[in-house]
Amino acid sequence: DTAEISMYIGEDYRGRGIGRELTGAILKAGQEAGLHMVISCITEGNAASLHLGKELGFRRIGVIKEAGRKFGKVLDVYLNQIILDPRPVDRNKGEKAGLRKRDEE
Repeated sequence: DTAEISMYIGEDYRGRGIGRELTGAILKAGQEAGLHMVISCITEGNAASLHLGKELGFRRIGVIKEAGRKFGKVLDVYLNQIILDPRPVDRNKGEKAGLRKRDEE
């Protein structure tokens, strides 16, 4: 299973570790819930978010070129992921190798 993470920290609250704490708690909850991976999309120029993601284990997997406009500038969006469950996935069956398939909901 995969989830996407996105958050906004208001200007008055940045630099206090709130993003790090929230992201860490979300990743821990995702791992406990059995997620395989979490993805994030971060706009070009957001150095703080890119740095935090890298520190927490996210890796860049791609770029969406010229994805949109912000403040009158055309920007790229960076695709990032973190694997929470490192066990290999059986791509033929769509389930983690060595585990029995969970009941479909």
